[in-house]
Amino acid sequence: MPAVHQPQYEVHVPPSDSDVPAASTSVCEVVKNLDSVVSHIPSGTLDPVVDIMSACDPKVLNPRTAISTIGEYINKALPLFHLHFVLAADATLISVSWGHVAMDGLGCGHIVTAWEEELNGLPAAAIYDDPDPATLFDFTNDIYVDPKWTRPGWIRLTTWDFAKFFAFYLYESYWYPRVDGQIFITKALVDHWQKNAKKELPANEWVSRNDLVLAWAMKYAWTYFPENEILVMFNSICLRGRHPQLPQSVITNTATSYTTPPLTNLEIRNKSLTQLALTIRQSVNVFTDTDYVGKVLAVEHRRVKANNGGIDWFPMGSLKAQHFGTVSWAKIGLSSVKFGKELSTVATTTYSTRRQCATVIDSEEGDFRLEAKLPTQAWKLMQVQMEIEKQNLKV
Repeated sequence: MPAVHQPQYEVHVPPSDSDVPAASTSVCEVVKNLDSVVSHIPSGTLDPVVDIMSACDPKVLNPRTAISTIGEYINKALPLFHLHFVLAADATLISVSWGHVAMDGLGCGHIVTAWEEELNGLPAAAIYDDPDPATLFDFTNDIYVDPKWTRPGWIRLTTWDFAKFFAFYLYESYWYPRVDGQIFITKALVDHWQKNAKKELPANEWVSRNDLVLAWAMKYAWTYFPENEILVMFNSICLRGRHPQLPQSVITNTATSYTTPPLTNLEIRNKSLTQLALTIRQSVNVFTDTDYVGKVLAVEHRRVKANNGGIDWFPMGSLKAQHFGTVSWAKIGLSSVKFGKELSTVATTTYSTRRQCATVIDSEEGDFRLEAKLPTQAWKLMQVQMEIEKQNLKV
């Protein structure tokens, strides 16, 4: 019996003759203003009218986790990407979730471009002439990448590594069970941190309020672990038009993932809050290097075509590292290296890294709410530290 030929789709979209939808949408209507959804909620008060996280169906928002081949993707009729709208009285919040494929960036790019124009009151300067998605990354064919090249902060795991990781995961889950919780960080406290940061940093450096909040969580959430315990923050950033050969409207999800430099607990303890926040912010600097982004695009694009997006690189620290991840969404719709300096944050949604999740919600008033799934020890230590911070604020 002849073998059935399985076409190798170069883009992760259903073929033109398929009935599978290319995208799915969901809409929540809120009669109040948008800040009822994303603003800081004082301790003891009611939850927001709409909890953004509860509106997201992980099976829909993360279809790549449920499939292994493009055939299975099509057979399960999973959408390419998901748009979630929160329609409030004063504004509309759009959240976008898509797979590991940069091709989805075309649609995301148009949304963000329109958002930027609306935010800044600018008319559309031009209608972007986007190429065919199937040829969008053809320029990567001319980019040479050494076979031994890897992204900084990333490693390739062996079968033995996976086994050790699974064993440690079971051990940690038993001895350090995670519980959901939240901690409130007032605008006054973040202002205090930022004031201290300006004094400590050189004139040509800066950190955002979001950097400071994430640094605080990273600094105090795992202080009960040994000094040599490695910690790393696994983050994600979507950069529009970073490579000169990509149209401005394209957001690539192949050049997104990065980690902060792996640090031991002792190193984190010895760093000031400002120094740690600067480390987090500077983690994105590599994405300003056109050569680096070109290599990442080339490697990812080739891997996607070869094995349909199978994962073979993991953040350094995946093994026995206490790491958590975030995906930062700025007012323009997606994270930007400028946010906190030229852009203000509306909300940061959760990116789950199996064991830890951190959701940082920043209201336009400047208050923060940190939601996470952490061990009880971590919550107790952060509560103690927060009382210390409040006392320092009064001095």
